Parts: sequence; structure tokens; C-alpha cells
Amino acid sequence: MPCTNLLVPSQPMPSERTTARSRREHVWRFSPVDTRAWTGATHRVLVVGADPNGDNEAPDDHDMGTWFRDAATSRFFGNPSFYRRTLAHVAGAMKERTVAERWIGDTAEEGDASLCLPHLRYADLKQTAGKSRAAHRDVQAAAERDLAEILALWCPTKGQPPAPTISIVQGTVAQSVFARVVLPALRAQNVTGSYVGVRHPSSRTSNVALVRCVRTLAREARDFAKRGVRWKQGAGWVPWDDTRRD
Repeated sequence: MPCTNLLVPSQPMPSERTTARSRREHVWRFSPVDTRAWTGATHRVLVVGADPNGDNEAPDDHDMGTWFRDAATSRFFGNPSFYRRTLAHVAGAMKERTVAERWIGDTAEEGDASLCLPHLRYADLKQTAGKSRAAHRDVQAAAERDLAEILALWCPTKGQPPAPTISIVQGTVAQSVFARVVLPALRAQNVTGSYVGVRHPSSRTSNVALVRCVRTLAREARDFAKRGVRWKQGAGWVPWDDTRRD
């Protein structure tokens, strides 16, 4: 299956922020937060979600790279826990445990962001926004339709940002669709890399449980060719099954 360029939108993006309904009609882009830094980084952490949250504000260009780059000066676009907990996941993947715990405890400093953000790329399996709770059927249909573009995240064409060294899949909807649609295609193409599943940043995971998760996140990542693990509420790391709910 050919890999195509996920970063080139088919239509120009309107520059104005409007209602939640019109935000859900935009096609999002998924650039690294800092493409130059990502290209030369030892740790390249791709965080995979289900779909953008159309109920919150968005940057004008509807790019997740811009979202994370501008979040701290844009009141986190109404979603501070998503920002902080995602950066905790990134720090965990980089084995920066102390930094990860500062994000969880809301004591992170500006230097902690500059440590994590250059290593982050965030991409959703559905390129148009949904509501605060992702709809499994819609996300799976989008992933099946746009599979070639999704696979380009791991097998980029010449001139595009390099592949991630680790992929973190957030939330049970994204994990189910990833297991059903994306992972078999990665295996069929013998794509190398590692992956692990975590709970969505907006879930009611306690800070204590999240600390336990990020402390061991890097160690629990598995090669694409192997069965993965995911963090389950109340159980810790469990074998990755194709389930929609914990």
C-alpha cells in the first residue's frame, strides 16, 4: 500500500475561529511541533488520538503542531489537562520521569515544555473534529478511508518528517481502531517501530495512577510485530485487546 503525504491539505484553511459546528468541518493537519528539531531528534514521539475535539477552540490553521506550540499562550484552547497529560506521556516515553511527574503535579516550568515539545508529533486517526467523546464508528470509517495517509506517518515520502521512534495511542477508541485498521497494515509492510497504549488525558485517571504509568511507559513499549500492552484503569499494564471500553 503506497504512503501518501498526510501534511498537505486538499483545501485551503479558513483563518477565522467560528462555532463548534464549523470547527468540526475543518480538515486538521498533524505536523510535528518543531519539524526541524523532530528531524534531528533521538526521541521522536508520535501520540495518536481518535479525532480533534471540535467543542474546544482551535488554532487558525487547524494544525495539532500549532495547537501544542501555542497552547501555553492561548489558555490551552480550553483544554489544559489534555496538554499537560500529553506532555507527561511524552516525557515518560523519553524516560524523563521527573519531568513527567512535574506535568502531572501541575508544577512544570517553561523549561519542561522546551524539553518535551521538540520531540512531539500529535496525529488523530480521523482528520475532522468530533465532539468531546469520540464516536468509534466514525473514527474507524475515517481510518479505513484515509489509511494510506495515516500510514505516511510511519513510512514518510522523501522530504517529509521522519518516522517516529515510539508511538503512544491515547484512549480506547483510538486503541481499538489502531488495532483493527492501522496495526495490521504496518505489519503487512514490515514497518519498524514501537507502540504502547495509555488512557486518554481527559479520563478520570488519578495522578497517582498516571505517575505509575509514565514511570514505566518506555519500558512497556512493544515492537509493531508483537502484541502490545495498554494501561487499564485499576489494572495497570494489560495485554492490548481489541476492545472499545476498559
